[in-house]
Amino acid sequence: MALHTADWHRLVLHPRDPDSAPPGEDLVRALAQIGLAGEAFQFRHQTYYATGQRFLDLVVFLGCSPSIALAPVLDQAGEPRMERFCHLRIPPVAGSPVLRVAERNPRPRCPGCGATLTPDAGDLVQWSAAPQRPLVVCAACGQRHPPAALAWRRGAGAARCFVEVGGIFPQEALPSDGLLAALGDVSRGPWDYFYTGGPRL
Repeated sequence: MALHTADWHRLVLHPRDPDSAPPGEDLVRALAQIGLAGEAFQFRHQTYYATGQRFLDLVVFLGCSPSIALAPVLDQAGEPRMERFCHLRIPPVAGSPVLRVAERNPRPRCPGCGATLTPDAGDLVQWSAAPQRPLVVCAACGQRHPPAALAWRRGAGAARCFVEVGGIFPQEALPSDGLLAALGDVSRGPWDYFYTGGPRL
């Protein structure tokens, strides 16, 4: 299984319980009802959603005057520049949890002692396919943890379902408490988030 990396920057929301998997249609319905997701549109054979009327209430942007594009920015061929405006995507629910890692060379920490771990590419591919089963041994303290339990510092997440908010750079915005609570109502459990990012195009 290939390591899942991002083509553009996103804020990615997911249930804190990696096994939780509310149906995608329930997530779409809930996000539309609270005003996060707007109309659906197609891009390269995948379904995306425009931002809804309450998007700026539910996603909290940081800084004094952030530049936020909510309408599509088109390239010379008339295709939307997906990395240049905010939009949503809900990927298909996976059969088992997957670990999505944002960086090519991540440095997660041991949740026991805080030591930095340096996984290689083979480790990451194995962990992404089975984030709860192989136990990672910390060289500093000897404790064993599943990859999903490592302290990824908002750089990874393990789940069966995700809600992607595209066009958001790492640390640029946060999900509001209301958004996390609404998602928690759908899955009957708390949600968390991380950031992914590719080159700015």
